[in-house]
Amino acid sequence: MKNITTFKTELPTIDVIENLIKDASDLTHTDCPENQMRSFGFAPSSAIVKLDNGYRIDFVFEQKKIPANIINRAAKKIVDQLEAQELRSATRVEKGQIREEVLIDLCKQAFTEITNFSAFYHSKKEFLIINTGNKDQAGALMGCLAKLSGSIKTTTLHVCGISNGLDTAALECIADGHLRVAGFDFGEKLNLQHIEDKSQTAKFSTDYKLDHIQDLLTTGYTIKSLSLKRGDLSFILTDDFKIKSIGKSDELFESLEDDFEDVQEAQIHEQGVMLELMTANVEALITHFDKVANTEELPKAA
Repeated sequence: MKNITTFKTELPTIDVIENLIKDASDLTHTDCPENQMRSFGFAPSSAIVKLDNGYRIDFVFEQKKIPANIINRAAKKIVDQLEAQELRSATRVEKGQIREEVLIDLCKQAFTEITNFSAFYHSKKEFLIINTGNKDQAGALMGCLAKLSGSIKTTTLHVCGISNGLDTAALECIADGHLRVAGFDFGEKLNLQHIEDKSQTAKFSTDYKLDHIQDLLTTGYTIKSLSLKRGDLSFILTDDFKIKSIGKSDELFESLEDDFEDVQEAQIHEQGVMLELMTANVEALITHFDKVANTEELPKAA
């Protein structure tokens, strides 16, 4: 796990979802056709892998790499030719059709980028952690899961109190000489942005003075992202509850070579442990920031 997208959802048991995938050949990934921009689906070899606390879903996302400026330039050239020949302006519909035709033609020449990633489902906690921060990739996987079971109910873990919560936690803890939130220590990376003038930013990647942070937070700045660490894990948390750059200590899994003779078994065990840790961390953060939001909404005493 490196950059993750997290959902709260209820998925079928591993036996049920495995059979559903086997019966849904149209949702298994195949090579991207030459006239299409992308293709995606469950991994054809082995889409479901059992973990001690849930299961892993393997997914493939294939995308043609065509820069937008190349598409725009090619479409504009054809539109200009049309307008010059017919002495009129092209309609919006015509421009759309031309762009679509250009895109299909460019698709035939473009190289594809294939991304293999996984989603990890914690059966007891009903958390789905997708190992990508890319919205298109995460959305493609969620769409396939919805088609697989008819429909699924999901909740994107967007916490309304997180932005103010980060600022409040920082200001409250500065007096104690350290920065902590929900049991996590603030790490070295800390990015702030002015609330009104978005061009004004303050980025720290080394030790920073707490009184300087206090001055910024009390003069119109807000925390946009920061690194957090607790125990063997560290990650960057953004003000819209994205979790990025997950790191783990070297000691966390150093004994696996002795405990597991098979490399694949060791990897599956590690993934189960990471799923447990990240689920617990996300729960702790949600509980903390929901509490902050609810406290802020309470009516003030007269």
